[in-house]
Amino acid sequence: MTIRKSIFLWPDPQSPSLGDVFRRTSAYEIEDLLRSYWPEIFPVLFSSARSGLTAILQHLGLSRPDLVWCPPYSSHCLFESIGRVATPITEQSNKVQIALIYHQWGFPGFHQWPESVIIIEDSVDTLFLPNADIFSAGGRFAIQSLPKVYGCVCGGVVFCRNEKDAQALINIRKQRGISRIQTLLRMLSSRSRSAYLYWHGAESLRGGLPNTALCQILRKVNMLPKFVQNRLDFLSDLSPSLAEHAKNTGCIPSNLPIIVTPKIKKIWCSNGSFRAGLRNFNISRTAPYVKWRTVAPLPLHIDVDYDELCNLIPMLKHENKSEVKDELGFF
Repeated sequence: MTIRKSIFLWPDPQSPSLGDVFRRTSAYEIEDLLRSYWPEIFPVLFSSARSGLTAILQHLGLSRPDLVWCPPYSSHCLFESIGRVATPITEQSNKVQIALIYHQWGFPGFHQWPESVIIIEDSVDTLFLPNADIFSAGGRFAIQSLPKVYGCVCGGVVFCRNEKDAQALINIRKQRGISRIQTLLRMLSSRSRSAYLYWHGAESLRGGLPNTALCQILRKVNMLPKFVQNRLDFLSDLSPSLAEHAKNTGCIPSNLPIIVTPKIKKIWCSNGSFRAGLRNFNISRTAPYVKWRTVAPLPLHIDVDYDELCNLIPMLKHENKSEVKDELGFF
């Protein structure tokens, strides 16, 4: 096993394989595969989660005066994407029309918004088990990022409750078209800051993906049963109660919020093992009433295994685990 020097919140994106270049597929084939895992929903594939989000807002007829609630500490790309169509807001208001409920790091969240508010479930970094309830917060839409879950270079999925919404989003995707230059910039962005900035500037209003990117997505999504079993085995080694939680909720988390102690802070902030450093986690897991706490995110995604984590954090070994606690009580 090769021990890496550092791990991020999500898998490092992998370049498409040579086989992806020569195969042929379509967004429809990927959507059919996704429906085989979750037969009751209607998935629509976009070039990214953020482009899917702007398509939802356009489909719902929003414009600049309309308010969309999102949690404080949301990423700049989320604010930018909402701002392309409507106006983002982080405070409660009776004028809010849409609310994004973030299932942070794969832990299901809840909300107290009235029925008049349309809910978009932000599940960007949640690995769902087949047949899981994707709409655990009662949303009309749910969004997943394929790079954050499967380690693809590109891709985002909008899960819809009804076929009419899905067809409207497919029509928006067709109108936006495919940009091979945009996809190339995305592939180069891990090596070039300039390429990333150019990609970021245009991505929110993109639509579909070229064939090579689609083939990588199809190959990765085909591996979902393998990924799920691998993660459940990994979680069982780490914490049997966490593995049981994943089975019960149908959601495999990408990170676990660790309580910050002087030892933990040193590991996360001093030796470079975890590139994300300390982050803010909504320990109330509710919205719009939130309760933030600074935590150390322990990566649990498909790029990480138990032995590797124990090498980076010897305190995680079973005989020493009492030295590590998480905010949700799994350790």
